[in-house]
Amino acid sequence: MIEPFFFDDERLFGSYFSSTDPYTDKVVILCPPLFDEYRRTYRALSELAMAIAERGAHAFRFDYYGTGESQGDLAEATIEGWLSDIETSIAEAVAVSGASQVVLLGVRFGATLAAQNSNPQVKSRLFWDPVISGNNYLDWLNEIDQILYTRHKAASRSNNVAFENIDYKNFDLPEQLTTRMSQVTIQDSLLSDPHQCFTVSTDPDFCQQQASQNCIYAGLPYDWPYYHDGVITQKPVLEALLNRVVA
Repeated sequence: MIEPFFFDDERLFGSYFSSTDPYTDKVVILCPPLFDEYRRTYRALSELAMAIAERGAHAFRFDYYGTGESQGDLAEATIEGWLSDIETSIAEAVAVSGASQVVLLGVRFGATLAAQNSNPQVKSRLFWDPVISGNNYLDWLNEIDQILYTRHKAASRSNNVAFENIDYKNFDLPEQLTTRMSQVTIQDSLLSDPHQCFTVSTDPDFCQQQASQNCIYAGLPYDWPYYHDGVITQKPVLEALLNRVVA
């Protein structure tokens, strides 16, 4: 059963996927990625949440304030607010499911945010292609904006129309958000701790670079920052995440 609803005084939107096992004590909270990556992974994470529930654990999806179906505008968003949203979602997921064992499943910058949480009910973290450095992530976003600028300039030339020499931004992010984003990282000590964290990567070199035994390459490469036109249906990756959740 899937139950969508607003919570936290109607600020946040979430969806609860009840487990087929009425005796399970585990709930998996999906911390989504941001911006265009949110759109591209929406279907994949919906399918993953349903599969988690079918395999015997509760699942809970939510949108950060100012994103998705939650209230607010992106211009109002802050890192501290998003960290608080994760904490609020933990409380809501525990209340609605009755579970006491929490797994945070973070994707991209959602993993970066999940890595900052220290709630004692969180027993483990599962990351899909985590963003290690917020500063590097902002560099990637800026590169995408530059690609958009170049595309529009080339289109203007080929269509013989005047080119608007303005900033072309995929998302116009407020300064208070980007400043804090640049300061957020995932500590190596967390990534390498097999009792706290497990990573599924689409970068064949990532696990080797991290020198971590609790990391697997899912066998399917993907270049997140630059391919931004398609929907992600990474079946091998989703299966790897699912197998880890129900292991």
